[in-house]
Amino acid sequence: MESFAIHIGNFALSEPTTTISDFLLTLYCLLINLFLRRRRNGDAAMASWQFFFAGMGLSFLAGVFVHGLRHYQTEEAHYNTWMVMNVITGCSVYFAQIATSRSILKGGRGELLMRTTANVQFILYLVCIYLFHSFNAVKIQIAVAMVPVMLINFFDYRKGTKGGAWLGVGIGISFFSAVFHTLKLSISERWFNYNDISHLFLAGSFTMMIMGISRRMNGAEATEEEGIISPP
Repeated sequence: MESFAIHIGNFALSEPTTTISDFLLTLYCLLINLFLRRRRNGDAAMASWQFFFAGMGLSFLAGVFVHGLRHYQTEEAHYNTWMVMNVITGCSVYFAQIATSRSILKGGRGELLMRTTANVQFILYLVCIYLFHSFNAVKIQIAVAMVPVMLINFFDYRKGTKGGAWLGVGIGISFFSAVFHTLKLSISERWFNYNDISHLFLAGSFTMMIMGISRRMNGAEATEEEGIISPP
């Protein structure tokens, strides 16, 4: 079925609300990425979170072309752009796993296990998305990868680490986007559909996650300062 489009002169913009929200999320991820880049100070975990948000930003940018420029694409070009978007999303999820292994599980068997699991999951994801050509593979990959990340952050919060609860709640909020997308729950199929509602949940998710990452960074900086001034 042909997607809804608005016409501005001779230009046709398909799925306008989804395209605009994709573009706004691209800008939001860019701002988050710049924030992390200024503050990471060589922290490998923070660099991985930076890659996560950079990848999500690129995925939303690809979504602008997938949704907004559908009228100007051949079926093959549309499919290839859609595949690029999904591969980038999978890469982003991979870096969220690596960030968690580096920040919470570092130096132990847990880190090795999570990194190995992330590698295997990502390879399987690429195979599945290529073989089945379904967005369900994307949602399954996100759930399988991010549920453990969410739980690990909650457990870390219980141990007293700052930011864990914010990160865990942020990841939890993102799952609502999958629910609305899977059930195709829309306010308006043309102007505010399940894609747009999902984008709202993702914006809230990213906000909570960056607040958690920021608190974790502040906590690490405070610990370093205490270590400098405290007696041996």
